[in-house]
Amino acid sequence: MGDASSEDILSNTERKAIDAHLLSKSTFAEGVNHISRPDVWCDKDKVKKPRRMILVVGNNRLYAFKPQTGKIDFDFSLWDIVRLSSDKPNEFSIQLRNDTTYTFTFDYKEDTSEIIAAVHFLFAAAFPGLPLAQRLIVNITPKEREKEIFEDDFINPADADENDGNDGYGNLGPPDVGMCGGFPMTYMAFCDHAQIPPLADLPWHVDNVLGANDSNRKFDSSNCGGDRLAPSIKPTLMSLAINTYFTELKLTQLKLSYEGLISIAQAVSQNRTLRGLTLSHLHIVKDSFDRLVDALALPSSRLPLTYLDLSGTPIEDKGMCALAGYIKSSPHLLSTLLLSDCNASKVGFMALGDALASSDRMVRTLTRLDLSLNKIEADASNALSAYFARTSALTTLSLAMTAASFAQLKRCPTLTNLDISANKPAKSNMAGDFVKFVAGSPQLSTLVLSNTPHVSDVLEDLLGWKNGSSNTPSLTSLDVSESDIADDAMERLFVLIGGHPKLRNLNVSGNFVKGKAKTRVPAIEALMKMLDEKGKTSDPIVSLIMSGSQKAHLKTDLAPVLFSLMNNSSLTHLDIKGHQAGDLCAIALGKLLQTNNTLTSLHWDENATSLAGFIQFKIGLSRNKSLKVIPFPLTDMFGAQSAESAATSKDLLITLANEIQAMIDTNNAAGHHLPRSTSSSSLALGVSRSGSLTSISSFSQSTSSSSISSLAEGNGGGGGGGLVPTSTSTPPSKSPSSSFISSTTVPLPRISSSSSSSSSSVLSPTKSMEGLHLVEIGAPGLPLPRRSPSEVNIHATIDTRAALSLFADLKGYTAGATE
Repeated sequence: MGDASSEDILSNTERKAIDAHLLSKSTFAEGVNHISRPDVWCDKDKVKKPRRMILVVGNNRLYAFKPQTGKIDFDFSLWDIVRLSSDKPNEFSIQLRNDTTYTFTFDYKEDTSEIIAAVHFLFAAAFPGLPLAQRLIVNITPKEREKEIFEDDFINPADADENDGNDGYGNLGPPDVGMCGGFPMTYMAFCDHAQIPPLADLPWHVDNVLGANDSNRKFDSSNCGGDRLAPSIKPTLMSLAINTYFTELKLTQLKLSYEGLISIAQAVSQNRTLRGLTLSHLHIVKDSFDRLVDALALPSSRLPLTYLDLSGTPIEDKGMCALAGYIKSSPHLLSTLLLSDCNASKVGFMALGDALASSDRMVRTLTRLDLSLNKIEADASNALSAYFARTSALTTLSLAMTAASFAQLKRCPTLTNLDISANKPAKSNMAGDFVKFVAGSPQLSTLVLSNTPHVSDVLEDLLGWKNGSSNTPSLTSLDVSESDIADDAMERLFVLIGGHPKLRNLNVSGNFVKGKAKTRVPAIEALMKMLDEKGKTSDPIVSLIMSGSQKAHLKTDLAPVLFSLMNNSSLTHLDIKGHQAGDLCAIALGKLLQTNNTLTSLHWDENATSLAGFIQFKIGLSRNKSLKVIPFPLTDMFGAQSAESAATSKDLLITLANEIQAMIDTNNAAGHHLPRSTSSSSLALGVSRSGSLTSISSFSQSTSSSSISSLAEGNGGGGGGGLVPTSTSTPPSKSPSSSFISSTTVPLPRISSSSSSSSSSVLSPTKSMEGLHLVEIGAPGLPLPRRSPSEVNIHATIDTRAALSLFADLKGYTAGATE
């Protein structure tokens, strides 16, 4: 009977009832591996009398059905099983975790051997990462029967020693469980165990996306279902607890119950391979985080953490004090600790500062520390200073928006990246304590001072050189954005930067605030002169971010800066969005792109570009081969569409969007392929079967700033000033500004049919395009002098009046419908 089919074993009634029950389990990918009719008795039954049952071994569960009716009597999951025992050829017992034991007696010994082998195999395949101590125990007597059932390669986990390197799988090794250490099978088994419906696309994503990139062993909840993962977070974490493939776990923006946090605690206390743990922006129960820290600190915990990110999760002072205790006692060597926006105050940070200073391991291994968006104040500043004085490893520090006391903070000579933005120190302290703290880090290469009042008062102290020395001799990247620096102070800033031999990356966004005096022209001229003179040195400006803001935009004053870059041979990244410069900006960019062959990244949205401006920009881009990154100017494209009424103009805008995208794709195909990522804007697009843009509806614009913690990633810093396109998570709403390095991190533009929109309606154009004639910039019929390549370069002596004069000549001509 051991090889009988189900038709021989089951009646039609039984088969229909069993099929119906198993069909209800199809959510858990249930199947049938064995069917037989043993006698079954349970040690918890009041009457110790065997009952004939129909036993079905599924993929994740064992079922006992009643004969004749086929109704379910009892079942249990594979995870419930802890021991298989057999001392008779036709009998075996299953012991469950709740100490219940079921004994099965078969008419044929072949059924006994088959079901023991099947259960053992299914358990090993579902839970391959279990340590030996937690694997299924198998007791077969006499020993010779083990070879009959499992063949010669079987090694009983009870007889194996993990310390001797024995994995308990024998000569054939562990079962082939597929991608990512068998996570999909484990996840389905644990979902079945907890009777929690699985997230249907998660196993597919792990198999086909994560499994396809073996170099990136990160489980990131934001890419594995996002907040849809929350209902099945328990089986997910149970699977990760015993998974040996993933080395980094990232859970972000999830709403977790107390039970969910306990599941995280259990996972991190059991896992042995995770090096990085990110629990950012989680919504957790108040005063519950200490349970997670307690799990990390358990003697049985073997998690070798080197990276810990708790940014945006409200662990508060209680959780921070518990974390401080863990840091004091942990044998692991943390290199990165990110605690931004944790809703902690000076009490928690005093404990943290004391723990860091007293840990011999932390002063030797911790290289990156982010405490931004918390309340540190004077007492905690003093406690952290003891750590700063001892550390020999810390290179990246963020104290942005912490109300840190610079009078209490000690110098930290090992720092190379420092973010102290949005701290608003008193004006009387700027020239003393503030400058002294910055000067205490002579190796500093990146300095973020965005949203810092009175910073213009200490520019000379920070950037000036006297007798061959400076307070920032190694500085390569500077961010003074959103600091309300007036035009006259901007002029001084550019003069100082021009004299600084190392600076290569600059963010001055949201400045150029007009004072009472007419000082804009000297500031613009100083900027152009600085770019020109730095371009002739071995350390030119390679990244310039000067986007506008609601209270500070250059408008047409931006034009001469763009014209001066026509023959610039060093700048690779330019951000000029938000200046409302009109078509003059697009015209200037069109000219620039025809002669500049080093610019690879450009942000230029929110400059009130019309249809005519887009046409002129496209003409310039068609003659450029270097530009590879342009986040699509959705605000201006939408505005241009709203300003037009004729259907021909709408079609022309769509054609322009496709042509611009095609040109960028061509530039990327001809050179280095940059990784694609999601832009900060989304556009609802109609796309034809060929993939071309067919309609524009509406869009949503999100902020392009990234969290302060991204400072330490190192993008854009250092001598190379390289740009690394990457997608960034939405920052906390409290973030004071974008850091320099995250601002130089630019996404590759992509027009995709997968973009979403809140509106599906297509806006109607409002202005007729009939009868218009397109004239290319510099083409015959336009009164622009032709020059040799050496003459085309507009030097820094050209001022705003010259640019406006040029625009006065240009605006008499109308851009039309064909080149």
